[in-house]
Amino acid sequence: FTQLVQGVLWLTRNGRIFVNESIEIEKPRPAFNTLKAPRTFIGHDKNGYLYMVDVDGNEATKEGLDVYEIAELAHSLNLYNSINLDGGGSSTCT
Repeated sequence: FTQLVQGVLWLTRNGRIFVNESIEIEKPRPAFNTLKAPRTFIGHDKNGYLYMVDVDGNEATKEGLDVYEIAELAHSLNLYNSINLDGGGSSTCT
C-alpha cells in the first residue's frame, strides 16, 4: 500500500516516537495536541501485526489521553508505525 488510512499525526515511525516531528510537519491546532479526550489509533508492529487501539474518555469533561500520551502508549505496545485517527465522539468500540 502507498496509503491505507488517513489520520492526524504520526505517533510512532520506524520504531520511535515521532509525535513532535509530526506536529512540526502537520501543524495541528495546539489545543488538539494537549486535549484530554477519547482517542483511536492504528499501527503495526515489526512483524506486521495490525493493532487498532481505542482509549475511552469524555471530551466534554476533558477525560482521556492527549496525543503525547497516546504516542507513549503506542511505543509501549512496540508499534513500529502508528497514526492517530479521528477521536473524540468518533472513538467508539463495541
